[in-house]
Amino acid sequence: MNLVDLCQRHILMDEFDFIEKLKHHFNFEILGDDCAVLPFGETDDLLITTDILVEDIDFRFSWSGPNLVGHKALAVSLSDLAAMAGEPVWAFFSVAVPELLWNEQFMTSFYEGINTLAEEFSVSIAGGDMSGSKDKFLVDCIVAGRCPRGTAVLRSGARPGDLIFVSGTLGGAQAGLRFLENGVRQEGAVDGPVRRLIKKQLQPRPEVTFSKHLGTGGLATSLIDISDGLSSDLLRLCRASKTGAVIEASGIPLDPDLDAVPPEMLRTGETVLDLALHGGEDFRLLFTVSPEDRRSVEAIGGIEIGRMVNDEETYEIVKSGDVEKLEARGFDHFRE
Repeated sequence: MNLVDLCQRHILMDEFDFIEKLKHHFNFEILGDDCAVLPFGETDDLLITTDILVEDIDFRFSWSGPNLVGHKALAVSLSDLAAMAGEPVWAFFSVAVPELLWNEQFMTSFYEGINTLAEEFSVSIAGGDMSGSKDKFLVDCIVAGRCPRGTAVLRSGARPGDLIFVSGTLGGAQAGLRFLENGVRQEGAVDGPVRRLIKKQLQPRPEVTFSKHLGTGGLATSLIDISDGLSSDLLRLCRASKTGAVIEASGIPLDPDLDAVPPEMLRTGETVLDLALHGGEDFRLLFTVSPEDRRSVEAIGGIEIGRMVNDEETYEIVKSGDVEKLEARGFDHFRE
């Protein structure tokens, strides 16, 4: 089948279902977690991840300057290292820059955003590449790190009966996106909660420190970061671990600033709980632990939201005592 035939068929695919098909078709068995795990010396494993951000898909310069785009480009990849309980060490950046943006002021500001976050987490910028672009700005970030041999926490380690935890409040980044889409800008937001919500969308904080606590204590049985939304990322944990899940709506920690979201910014039938369930880019950690480790995880700030169950077909949320099917409605690049 040639390319024209493929385009004419116009098959609408789920991004992660396609990755699963690639794995099996080409025997890419190393795929499937937030990072690749490779042998590195006698005592460590090497963790490598890559993320691509495209102008007007993943960010807009009408919303944020080059400094914040640089920050976000590194932050999302650092979050992948955190999602494996790894220590980030090196980063590589490749960019494609349209002629209009190819100037010293713009590029310096972009790399300042990268460097400030890199210095905070002792990450060395070790290389990259540059090219021109006919239209949009594009940045690809590769982050490499390490962990003691065999200690990377995979998505596939959860067991029935394990408790489900998150590392912090949810919904803030999606709420910030709603304000941006409605013309509110961070510098023009008078209200403190609105400014904080927008900042969570434009300047996310990777949970590297929290991840170190999980890794040091050997607490997490499975781990992922919430980049596409709780409802979708939890399903990926379930698929990898071959379990089901039941979560409690009352246990989901809502960002306290969600009270600032006016009703007109919510879609028909939507509540702020939906922002927490399906909104992406909070970059919190979502993980499972054995019941006997509940107190240890709560001591470092983990918040329990549910449990893993044996039946792989069970994917539910309990709202005021009523059990409902949990729909995975998080972000998908090819369905938005």
